[in-house]
This record gives sequence, structure tokens and C-alpha cells, in this order.
Amino acid sequence: MKKNLFLILCLVAIAGCASLTAYYAPNRDLKNLGSMYVVHFPKDKRHLERIIADELTQRGYRATSGEEQDIPEGVNTLVTYIDHWTWDMSNYMLDIEIEFRNRQDKSLIASGKSYRPSLQRRGPDTMIKETLDKVLK
Repeated sequence: MKKNLFLILCLVAIAGCASLTAYYAPNRDLKNLGSMYVVHFPKDKRHLERIIADELTQRGYRATSGEEQDIPEGVNTLVTYIDHWTWDMSNYMLDIEIEFRNRQDKSLIASGKSYRPSLQRRGPDTMIKETLDKVLK
């Protein structure tokens, strides 16, 4: 019985840990992001670009979203993302990476990634919020 309990605890411990990371390109200033446009990731059928744009707007940024070919004039920063989903008793978002890029030359300004395995899963809204919290702190 004790061996089984120990084995179960070990399996839970190595099942995976959530992670939240951010990267900032050298000599880049997040204070001057200006107007942002969140580009829809073509494989995303849930339209997470809308959630990202809404979250940025709630934080006081000017943000809109849509398809890449519809980027409006006057946008300073492009926000792109890639989401990965998996199945474990139900479909859930495994990770999301959000990047902030200069509109003119597409160079990276900053990026953040939230990763949550099955036992620590959260909804897309929460993972987007925590990723933006980490990058825009």
C-alpha cells in the first residue's frame, strides 16, 4: 500500500509543471507600443485574437484585431500568437505564445508564453491574461 501511494505521488510530481515565460528583445521599449493590431492565426477556429485585443484594450492600449491582409493604417505594433490544443478527457489549450512585433520591419519587440499541462489546465482567457501580465508587467 505504501509503495503504491509513493508511486502515485511520484507520478503526480513528474506529470509536468506549468510555466510562464517572457522574452524582451535588446534595446526595445514597451512604453511606446502605440496602436496595436492582433493578427488572427489562420489555424485558430476559436478567434483568440478577439480575446487578446479585448484584454489589451482593458489595459489601456489601443488594440483591434482581424486578418493579416486587413491591417489598418496607423498601426505601430503587430501582435501575433500561436495556440496549441490537446486532448486529455476533454480538449484544452496546452500553450499559447504571444509576440509583439514592429509593424514596419516585423522585428520582435517582446514575447510571452504560457504552458499548462493537463493537471494544471486553465481556460484560454486565463492563459492569455497571464501571458500578457508577464510580458507587459
